[in-house]
Order: sequence, then structure tokens, then C-alpha cells
Amino acid sequence: MKAMVASAATSNQARISYPSGNLEVSLPSRKNWFILIFLGIWMLGWAVGELGVLGLLFSGIVRGPAPPIILAWLLMWTVGGMLAMTFLLWGLIGREVITIRENALVIRRQIWRFGYDRRYELARVHNLRGAAWLTDASGVIGSIGRFSGAGTIVFDCGGLTHRFGAGLGAEEAARVVEVLAPHCVWQ
Repeated sequence: MKAMVASAATSNQARISYPSGNLEVSLPSRKNWFILIFLGIWMLGWAVGELGVLGLLFSGIVRGPAPPIILAWLLMWTVGGMLAMTFLLWGLIGREVITIRENALVIRRQIWRFGYDRRYELARVHNLRGAAWLTDASGVIGSIGRFSGAGTIVFDCGGLTHRFGAGLGAEEAARVVEVLAPHCVWQ
């Protein structure tokens, strides 16, 4: 198993470690610089729109209660900005952290220290494998898929197929599977 770990540890993206004796594979999000630059510029325009409407509402120019259309626009604009900021932060500092601990495969998607875990009982995880993207991984749809839970590593659990390894190429996905597979085998 040492040779498998060394093989995966030398890959371009995956970081393999054993904190507290648990296997941990850390995968940074893939950087699509066109989308990241576009979102960064869009966020500047978003801030101008957000601050402009808030300024309009609180400046006293609008007398009485705010018109419903402005409130609806502000709500949708704020939600859109939050989504865009999430995609931007995911692209810049997002990570997938895959851990084998307490008889479970735990997949964490996080931005800085904030994120969510999906936990799968190891005894139910089977058919761990590398798989191709279902869409063009280099385009906009592929970038959004990386955030939404798509990936090049696939396994079955509880009658469903799950994906992770967002942004990994086929070779790197195979290396990560080499490291994880011995921990996902049961009798």
C-alpha cells in the first residue's frame, strides 16, 4: 500500500495524509480563470447595483413604503450575488476533502473552513471507480458541475451512484481510486 500512497502523493492535485490515523485526500477546486475573472468583474457590477438600490431606499428619495417591484428586484439581486460569490469563492479556494474514518467514507466540500459533509457507511460503499464526465468538463457547464457534486470518481451506495473528485483528470482520478479502494473493500 505504501507504493500506492507514494504514487498518489506525487500527483498534481491530490494531497494524501493520515491525520489522527485516518486516510485523508484533499482535492482543490479546478481553476477556470475565464469564469473566475468574469465573476470577479460581475461582482463589481453587482455591488454597484446592490448599493445603488439600497441607497435609493434609505436616502429618503422614495417616500412611503418601497414599491414591491424594487423589493422583489433587490431580493433576487441579493440571491444572485450570493450565488455568484459562492461560485467565485469555490473556484478560488474551494476544496473537496475525502476522509475514511469511523467506518465511513466522508466527502466534504468546503470553502475555507465552511462546508458540508456527506457520510457513507463503508460496508455499503462498492464499485469505486474512475469515470468520465457526463458533460464537457472544460466549459461553463463542467465548471458548474464541479461545484454541484459531479466528479470523475464514482461509487455506489444504498442503490444510488455518487460522484466526487471534481476537477480531476482521468489519470489523477485513477491514482486517488488506488489509494481509497483498499479501504472500501469488505467481505
